[in-house]
Amino acid sequence: MRAFRDFGVLPTAEEAPPQPIRSAFGPISKTMQIGCSTSMIGFFLVIGMIFVGVGIVKGSEDGDLVFLVGMPIMGLFFAGLAGFFIYAVLDTISFIELNDDRLYARRMFTGEHIERHVSQIQNVTTIVALVRVPSVRLTEKAIGRIRGFQLRFDDVPRGLSLQNPEMSNVEPFLIALYAAMSKYGELEAEFVDFDDRPLIRLVAWKTPPSDHFGDE
Repeated sequence: MRAFRDFGVLPTAEEAPPQPIRSAFGPISKTMQIGCSTSMIGFFLVIGMIFVGVGIVKGSEDGDLVFLVGMPIMGLFFAGLAGFFIYAVLDTISFIELNDDRLYARRMFTGEHIERHVSQIQNVTTIVALVRVPSVRLTEKAIGRIRGFQLRFDDVPRGLSLQNPEMSNVEPFLIALYAAMSKYGELEAEFVDFDDRPLIRLVAWKTPPSDHFGDE
């Protein structure tokens, strides 16, 4: 477990869990994800509206350009933060399932259903916190360095991301996924030295499959 949360999963020939297998947010973690996301977006929007409103009212009364121009600009800045946060969370998936070498996933906030064959995966990239501050290092001591894995495709913008440790069965899911992918081509892992320790940066095909079975 320690190796997985700090190093990743190698695409080896070890015995894989049987399909179907699913990784998903539990009821509590899903509620927290939705609650925290909507709260942050709402906070930024409300602060932005306050800045714009106060700036326009106060600036119109006093003719003060600091209020009339500066405050609305700050309001737009906070609205931009809300927009960025919306963009960041819209692609969150509530679950991803591997069944008969096909992936089935659903977006948490949009309800979009996505289905792809494992042969359509470009690579699986490890997600870590790039900002190395004391609070991040302290969190990593408790839950590990790896924050998730992104499954990348040609035709799925921003891919499908498994969040660790918020989602269940992330490690066995990846083992089963690599076993399924290995049926259609040889896989290789790319390593990096991250924070003075080795890390699997991504797992990809040595030679991508010539046929995408999901196109059938």
